[in-house]
Amino acid sequence: MRILLFWLSIIGAVVYRFWLWDVFAGWEESDYGNIAMVRGVFESGFRSFDMNHMPGYYGFSALILWLYDDAVVAAKLAATLSGVGSILGIAWIMKYMAGSIAASLLVLLLTFQPEFSLYSASALREPMYAFFVIGVLISAIKERWWILGGCAALAFLVRFEFPLVCTPLIFLLVYRYGYTILPKIGIPLVVTILVWMIYCWNTYETVAFWSHAASSNIETGMGAEAVSQWDWFVRGLEIISSLLCYVLPSRIGWLIFLGWVLSPFIIPKQSRAWLVLGLSYGAVGVWLLIAFIAQHDSNHNLYWKWMYPLIPLVAFCGVWTWWRCLSNLSTSIRCAVWTVICFITIPMQLVQAQYQIQRADRLYRPQLELALQLEQEVPPDRLILVDNIPACWMNRTIHDRKLISWFDVPVPKNDPQAFADWLEEENVWGVLWFQEKWTQAPIIAPFLQYGGVWIQGKEVLKEESREDGYGWIYYKRVE
Repeated sequence: MRILLFWLSIIGAVVYRFWLWDVFAGWEESDYGNIAMVRGVFESGFRSFDMNHMPGYYGFSALILWLYDDAVVAAKLAATLSGVGSILGIAWIMKYMAGSIAASLLVLLLTFQPEFSLYSASALREPMYAFFVIGVLISAIKERWWILGGCAALAFLVRFEFPLVCTPLIFLLVYRYGYTILPKIGIPLVVTILVWMIYCWNTYETVAFWSHAASSNIETGMGAEAVSQWDWFVRGLEIISSLLCYVLPSRIGWLIFLGWVLSPFIIPKQSRAWLVLGLSYGAVGVWLLIAFIAQHDSNHNLYWKWMYPLIPLVAFCGVWTWWRCLSNLSTSIRCAVWTVICFITIPMQLVQAQYQIQRADRLYRPQLELALQLEQEVPPDRLILVDNIPACWMNRTIHDRKLISWFDVPVPKNDPQAFADWLEEENVWGVLWFQEKWTQAPIIAPFLQYGGVWIQGKEVLKEESREDGYGWIYYKRVE
């Protein structure tokens, strides 16, 4: 009966994630950018990788395109299978240490956790990263050092901060097993790092593969606004305090978070649960370190994505602690306490998940619906000026449509007549204008920001649809 309950909980978590495929429209537009990068890796023959995002997720996702030519399916399937693998992995560890019932409770509390479920159903690399991180943990528990090193190398290839994340775990392993295990763990990871640095040098003429990602977060975070080093330091402390004392516990469950906090006082010294706790400290610590340096607002959705890999680790420690604390009580009391924990945690998770689903429906689904509309109504021989989510979606498969990005529009900045001439020369069908400057649309064509009807000589663009929350207007050319 206990084994049946365990597998039913796993099946429920898996079904829920696949159900979310059509329900959740994405964490951000970068989900769709990942789809484009998966397609790019495949079309380059697995030779071209973006330095800022690391090659692991995109390479594994592109392999699926050998079987099915749809980058959306490939990118989402890689994330979902990784998310499922993460649940199976962390559940196996709990089953190994505390039994099937404890593992079933852990799966139940992770099934509806918003980030751990929603992002497993989107084109994000964090689920695959978490999968390899848990692979490192299982290898450590089973004392398979070469496999641990291989999983560490794969985790690094998905997100480059993993060597920092695993530092507390390595110290614990050396303390328990001695320095002789270090070469077995370190050689695969170090070799992988060196190979990636060589690739970056040959392709991008730098070995500092982390530099652009770090600098872009610092430049866009609030830390750039600090008036002094002390102001920057205090602001960083405020942000990490908010993340640690509110964001993390509110997403993972306050009682589960409390269990994680109490873990070092409850876990026996000889227990291998210390390995999970050590890795959780590394994951949470790096998450907070990034927040302290970058200093985005504590409500920024970047923290939600970066939080993904630490969720199963913190949840494991929280559940394990409560399981041990309640082990000497009667069955009825244990059931009552776990009922309270679940009734406090799961509804809160569902509310947050619904918020993120509605947020995605408001900001990103309208662009997805526009892409589907354009696919149906635009003749294959007509050019569309389209970017961002619609372009990434339409490029998910090999097609004959003619798409052009704002980055490739060959006209001077803010020159209405030159833009009109280009529309006529290329026989453009429609124009998708964005208010965000990084898209180049407001730089090339600021005169399109007002919507309605735009007239320049014989050229006329008429607004067909718009979405002001994200900030875009779709114009159709009047012929």
